[in-house]
Amino acid sequence: MTTILGKRASSARDPRLWLLALSLMLVFLLDMRLPEIVLLPFMVVPVVAAATFASARATAALAVVALALGVVSGIANGDFNNDDYWWRLAGVALVAGLAVYLAGVATQRERRVKQSERRLQLMLDNTADVVFLVDEDGCIQWVTPSVKEQLGYEPDSLIGRTRVDLVHFEDRRLVESHVAAALRGEEGRYEERVRAASGEYRWMSVLMRPFDDGRSASGWQVAALRDVHDDVLLRDALARSERMFRMAMDGAVQGMAVVGLHQRFFEVNASLGQLVGREQLWLLDHSEDDLLHPDEIEATALLRDRLLAGQCDHETRLSRLMTASGSIVWMEHAVGLLRDEHGLPLFFVCQYNDLSAHGMDAVPLENDERDVLGV
Repeated sequence: MTTILGKRASSARDPRLWLLALSLMLVFLLDMRLPEIVLLPFMVVPVVAAATFASARATAALAVVALALGVVSGIANGDFNNDDYWWRLAGVALVAGLAVYLAGVATQRERRVKQSERRLQLMLDNTADVVFLVDEDGCIQWVTPSVKEQLGYEPDSLIGRTRVDLVHFEDRRLVESHVAAALRGEEGRYEERVRAASGEYRWMSVLMRPFDDGRSASGWQVAALRDVHDDVLLRDALARSERMFRMAMDGAVQGMAVVGLHQRFFEVNASLGQLVGREQLWLLDHSEDDLLHPDEIEATALLRDRLLAGQCDHETRLSRLMTASGSIVWMEHAVGLLRDEHGLPLFFVCQYNDLSAHGMDAVPLENDERDVLGV
């Protein structure tokens, strides 16, 4: 990124300063050769001209030279006893001082601009986001160096290319709609697939907004791209997993439910409602303990504690549910605990396999199970 304002000239670097110094000497020589013509006030002209582009130090040096030449002219022409001479010399000094002050103000302003630009350049050079500056024709005019790390392109190789050419063809209509919105002065955030230098497409989150150059609307846009490829793939995988789980849950003939750590129902399928004769809204407003036979609550709580303690991932036991009419349903109660990637428990997944349809006597029970169930 180039600086907005060039560096102000110093006495040793800009030929314009030497030209002004020569013009100052020319005015001085004319003043010496033509003493009858008052040329002293014109010595301040090169100083004022230098203040428009030179540094405060260079302008001050030229002002000192102008005042010194004015004093020499006064001595040579015998103007020391002339009050008008002193007034002219004071006027030259005043205007020269004002010129030096204005040059100093401009220097300080440009120094602050340069510092701000250096901080901005440092931020852009070290940001992980890829920032494109695109003109009204959609061509890339500038891009941050992070495009090398994110997409594998050299920044200079993208200058002049059309940015939409990097976008997956299925996403181009979406991108064009946001470009049109940016041209209307609107900003938008969306996701698109961008082709990397390797040829693969990566998902990027894009913030596009119109470019404000401080003047009238230029039709340019700024697009900030952040790599979200892994997040999008994970999100899609979770969505597919959730759809598959919901299909399996909704289509299961046995009752199924997602139960929170405090035994509240998060999700229930229709089969569970049919099993206990309850509406799904009623179930979602209650806990699993509200369905269990009172004699099963303690044993089920111990089962959950074993899962939470990490002694096992899932466990199955014979249990009883209470229906809305007050009858008992014998079931095979399977409980699994789902954890996150850090191993923290999220919720229980429960299955309720109805055994009453086969008759309780047809269910083989061990002695310890009969003791637990009270049969």
